Amino acid sequence: MKATASALGTGQKVPSGNELALRGVARKRILAARSIKAGQVLTLRDIVLKRSSEGRPAGDIFDVIGRAAAGDMDIDDAISTEI
Repeated sequence: MKATASALGTGQKVPSGNELALRGVARKRILAARSIKAGQVLTLRDIVLKRSSEGRPAGDIFDVIGRAAAGDMDIDDAISTEI
């Protein structure tokens, strides 16, 4: 009986220790899809979501669209909080 209860678990979904360690790297981030000039207003065509340890989280995508780039960016440069 105890083995069955143990195998079923608690019903709570929580990440394992290994999953927590990879959380920062495995999550998608907002990067430049192409070269962007300073002052250019960002559109969906200017950004891409990729796995990276740098850049804003993918969930911030609508905060980024419509904002002007603070500086020049190359392809795959991270879109930072300063944009």
